[in-house]
This record gives sequence, structure tokens and C-alpha cells, in this order.
Amino acid sequence: MMPALSLDQILHLVAWGVAQIEIILALYVFLLNVWHASNRYISAMFLLFAVNNIAVGWMLDAQDIGQAHWATTVVAVTAPAIQPFVLMGTVALLRPELLRSRWRWLVRLTAITPLVLTLVDVYAGTGFWYTGLDPHTYAGGFVPLSEYAAGRLAPLIRVLVFYLISLVTLALVLHVALDKKLSLRYRRIGWVLFVGMVVVAAINVALRRYYSTSLTSIVSSVFFILVYGYAAFQQLVSERRMQRGSLPVRLTLIIIAITVPLFLAVTYSFMDRARTEMRRMAV
Repeated sequence: MMPALSLDQILHLVAWGVAQIEIILALYVFLLNVWHASNRYISAMFLLFAVNNIAVGWMLDAQDIGQAHWATTVVAVTAPAIQPFVLMGTVALLRPELLRSRWRWLVRLTAITPLVLTLVDVYAGTGFWYTGLDPHTYAGGFVPLSEYAAGRLAPLIRVLVFYLISLVTLALVLHVALDKKLSLRYRRIGWVLFVGMVVVAAINVALRRYYSTSLTSIVSSVFFILVYGYAAFQQLVSERRMQRGSLPVRLTLIIIAITVPLFLAVTYSFMDRARTEMRRMAV
């Protein structure tokens, strides 16, 4: 009889399952119209959520600091980069004309800054952003971002990414939802995004108080994917965008985008289960 799964093991499987769905949706949205900015930004946002959930799932299953190291470095890169991409995706959906302004380079710079700082910190030990786990206190499992991204620039990055950019995004969708000069389509999408963001914020407050940060991260990504996926498809249908390329080629690419990630996920799942059983039998 198989032993009952712990909460961390269940969340580990859920995180990877959600990541699999996010990868498929990201490729699907991208291949629907690779030439449109909103498709590209929404797809990139979905991929960031997927990579972040994969790393969270890996960390949940980590038994020592060696197994958790790469997961913490990935989360240190992806977690602060998600919100800038959410802002860019929101602008692409609601105010695409703003993508031609210079401010977009500032947001992009904000998104890649954690990547640059993490690489410098890992290889040079500078401690600007990523500080790593404490080998004397880490006992396995998930650890919040604040525990290993606590460098000298960490407070500034957190305020800029998790608060300032989030508030700017929320203000933008509310402005679009209330602006009667805009078409009803844009205002409806604005309300959908605004309600979705408020729900995500409420979930974060509620789950962080009673459950782990890992569950909060997974559930938040699910709601973001649902809301922005709905908004992207609504805009696609309402605008009746012209699709470039032949239909057979697009259908073939979409089928590949769905089946290949599923095949890789199933294969890895069997291999991971086999390794777990071998470790259990060796004890």
C-alpha cells in the first residue's frame, strides 16, 4: 500500500501540473498570432508563471540545499519579473498605442534587472539581490523568496516590482474600465482584469495568513492565467485579427505545442516517480 502524500508532495504535483497547462496556453496564444504585441506579451507572461511554478514545485520536493539551489535562483529571477510583464501585457491589451512610447524600455529594464543581479550574485558573490539559502538552517522544502533574496537592493526591488508596478497596473485597468471615451469592449476587458487583480490580492492576503507561500503563488498564477487568457481571447474574437500563414501550418504548430509538452511532462513524471521509489527502497 502506497503511503499517503504530504501537503508538500501534493503541492509539488499541483505546481507542475499548473505549469504544464501554462506552457501549453503560452505556446497556443503565441502561435495564434505571433505578429501581435498582446499575444507575445501574454505568452511571455504565461511562460514566466510556468517556469516559476516549476521551480516552486522543485523546491517543495527538495531534500537538501543542493537540490534547492537552482530552484531558488530561478524563483529569484522569475518572481520579480512577472509583474513587469503583467503590466506590459495589460498595456498591450488595453492601450497598445502606449507600447510605442519610451516608458516600455524602463519596464523591460526592471524585468531583466533581477536576472542580471542574480547571475552576478551567484558567480561573484556580490549579494546585491540573491543571497542564497543558509546551509546551517535549511532543512528541505519550500522557502519564501525573502529568505534567499535579501541583498542590499532587495528592499528597493520589492517596493518597485511588487508594490509600485502592481499599483500602476491596477490604476491602468481601473482607468480603462471607467473611461467612457473608450469602446465598450475595452471597458469590459478592463473590468475583467480589475476584478481579477482584486481577487488575486484578496487570495494573497487570505492564503498567506493561513497557508504556505507556495500555495499562494500557485493559486495566484492560476487566477492570472484565467483572467488574462479570457481577456486575450475576447480581444482576439472581437477584433477578428487577420491570421498570417497557412492554416495547415498553424494547426500543425499548435498540435505540436500541445502534444510535445504533454509527452515531456509524462515522461519526466514517470522518471521522477521511479527515482523516488528507488530512494525509498534503498532506505
